[in-house]
Amino acid sequence: MYKVFESTFEIIFSKKKIGNNFIQIFRSEDIEDVYTSNYKTFLVVDPKPYEALIKWYQNHIFINAAGGIVKKDELFLWIFRNNNWDFPKGKIENNESYKNAAMREVKEECGLDDYIEVLNPLHKTFHVYSIGQKKYLKLTHWFLMNYTGNAVLSPQYEEGITKVVWVNYSESCEHAKMSFKSIHDLWIRSKI
Repeated sequence: MYKVFESTFEIIFSKKKIGNNFIQIFRSEDIEDVYTSNYKTFLVVDPKPYEALIKWYQNHIFINAAGGIVKKDELFLWIFRNNNWDFPKGKIENNESYKNAAMREVKEECGLDDYIEVLNPLHKTFHVYSIGQKKYLKLTHWFLMNYTGNAVLSPQYEEGITKVVWVNYSESCEHAKMSFKSIHDLWIRSKI
């Protein structure tokens, strides 16, 4: 099963029908037909859900990215980017592993040093966004990380990041509520 977060709704691609809280759709135009309903989650059933997802978004530019939920003792690292709370993440460079890309992006976006380690992979998220006339589908590979250093946090302003903060679990739950739907979903599913 794969979930793609659009700006105002989500689409789940699955091998079989799951639950009754979704409207099943067969083509993108179906969303427009039922969009006035209260449903904000749609279901596409296909024996090959990943291939169906890629075909569905074939007119989008595909971006492969990696990022992390970083812990330091009982605190979690958050960035404030383009007026939203977020976790550090970014594009994977040529021949770079997901793990190495995630660590590099966290260091670059937050000013951390080498006292960071990947504990384990978490989840993958898909989200759609536009820049001008171009549409993008971003797949982000997420990792749980641990940081033991003492670097002074430094936001990467050229990436639209204006704040980098360590916050406790309760504050992290509040940040997740004020974030993108994909980040909120990641936080909830990670059960940290």
